[in-house]
Amino acid sequence: MNCRILLALLLGLVLAIQSTSGQKKKLLVQDLLKEIEQTKGDTFSLSNVKISTNEESGFHYVHWAVITHLPKSIRASLDTIHINKVLIFNNVDFEDEFNFRLFRFHQRVEWKNINHSNLSFFYCKWDSTFALQSNSEKSYINLHYCWLLGDLDISDAKIFSAIECHFLNQNHFFGDIGMFEIKRCTFQMLHGPNSWWGQPFNLDFRGLTYKKKTALELFDCQFLATGKEMGVDFFYNQFLYFNIQNCQFEVPVMFYLTQMDRMVVENTRFKKPIDFREVGINVASTNMPFSQISGMIAVKDTFYSEYEPNTILYQGKTNAELRRQGPFNQLIAVYSKLLGVYKYRGDQDSYNACYIEMKDITSRKAAFDYRQNPSIESLFEWRLAQFLKTFCDYGTNPVKSLIFSFYLIMAFAGIYFLFPSEEDNLSRNRFSKFLTGAVDYFKTDKQLLDFQVEGQESELQNLKFLKEKLEEARFGTPGIISWIGWPFYGWMSVYNKFMIWMYNRTDLVKGKWSLLSPIRKFWLTFLVVIYFLLFLFSGLIIRILNALALSLNVFVTLGYGEISASGSMRYFAVLEGLLGWFLLSIFSVSLIGQVLQ
Repeated sequence: MNCRILLALLLGLVLAIQSTSGQKKKLLVQDLLKEIEQTKGDTFSLSNVKISTNEESGFHYVHWAVITHLPKSIRASLDTIHINKVLIFNNVDFEDEFNFRLFRFHQRVEWKNINHSNLSFFYCKWDSTFALQSNSEKSYINLHYCWLLGDLDISDAKIFSAIECHFLNQNHFFGDIGMFEIKRCTFQMLHGPNSWWGQPFNLDFRGLTYKKKTALELFDCQFLATGKEMGVDFFYNQFLYFNIQNCQFEVPVMFYLTQMDRMVVENTRFKKPIDFREVGINVASTNMPFSQISGMIAVKDTFYSEYEPNTILYQGKTNAELRRQGPFNQLIAVYSKLLGVYKYRGDQDSYNACYIEMKDITSRKAAFDYRQNPSIESLFEWRLAQFLKTFCDYGTNPVKSLIFSFYLIMAFAGIYFLFPSEEDNLSRNRFSKFLTGAVDYFKTDKQLLDFQVEGQESELQNLKFLKEKLEEARFGTPGIISWIGWPFYGWMSVYNKFMIWMYNRTDLVKGKWSLLSPIRKFWLTFLVVIYFLLFLFSGLIIRILNALALSLNVFVTLGYGEISASGSMRYFAVLEGLLGWFLLSIFSVSLIGQVLQ
């Protein structure tokens, strides 16, 4: 009987020990802080413990929303908890909604196999590395209003959120992380690599689990350049949702081999090249206006996946780059992929800008090929590309081609103006005739009517002859001739009488100039000057109109019409006609292409 009781007691004791050993020790935050303070040495280690809070114990636990809405002066007066030891936590649990408020970690902090649901840090600061590895199925890590002067290494957190934080060194993410929410943060590499991870990326997603799709929201963030960073690395990841809004990148961005189901990049500026090589984007679910990435598209020039500090991406600008055909083809493939995106979205401005930039690269390549292997074909390909750029932006700007054609028409009109094909008031014969007539008018007794009669002598003879014929037509001809002819003759007679009256009324010099009084000479001199100017001005206007009409007519139709080119101007007309045919053909193709887009 006693043996049975003893065995039962021993069995109960074993079960109790096993039961006790399976439970983690519970530790309050205030007790944890006391242990850290009382531990000797520079390192504090903690394992197999569950950390919780107890507001009744005196630990000042305030929710982050309360702190956020406090005035800055009050927030600054709140006490900061300083941790001066290296912290190493392993297999530690945190209760739900656990918040660290106003902590200052002066040494390295390493948390491994941390079990938590919502672990938040508000107004905290890390002077050295902060590494956290989570083993929770629903782990949520929040950093709000924090400063990280050292490296940040986050692993296997399902959701990582950072709001209004300052990251001043490397930031790496590993394992299975389902979503990133980073808003109003600043990334600036001040120190460079100081850990085993030798590539100083501002943000590094290379360590994420491959084929595990994640989501990224990056809003209102700044990535400032100091010369020590390598930029942002998204290499070989898959994003279910990729959204960047209102950000500024002064550092390179690497998308090499990244796959994106949905991509949105808006109101973002890139100041360094972006590696787009082998990027998989969904044409129907990509929104990235080209103005944000213009001039920044590049590809990695080797298949080696690692990047080195100061890596220069391939953009097809220098002769050394243009000599390499493989990266050139990869770069053109990136532009072609983006053109498909803009065409699907109907973003004509982005499509045209992307196409022009792509053609600029191919034009540089054509110039390089010609210098390496001169030939008629390569020369024509290079010069034609240059001309299309100048004339119509490679067919994307029909309006520019019209403006160019207008300048060409005006240039030829200027030539026709200097060498007119028709007489006008500025021509030698007509102007000399005008001067001799003026001398006769003032030197002799001839009147304006005399000059008019001399100039219209043939017309007056025809009118007199018409009267004689109408007299004969009274008998022996159809009556319709007299019915039409006599009214016409009467109208012409009235017109001639009116002109005679006008010349008599406007004739101011009746007699010789030498017989006029000084006052009359003064006023007549003034009127003569005005008349001379009007004569010259009318000749100028007529010559301009004739030159424009001839130039436009030749440029458009290869014909002359009423005004024809004469002398050496015929050769200029042939040249303009050929240019007009060629340029108008290109304009038509450019216009049709834009209409069909």
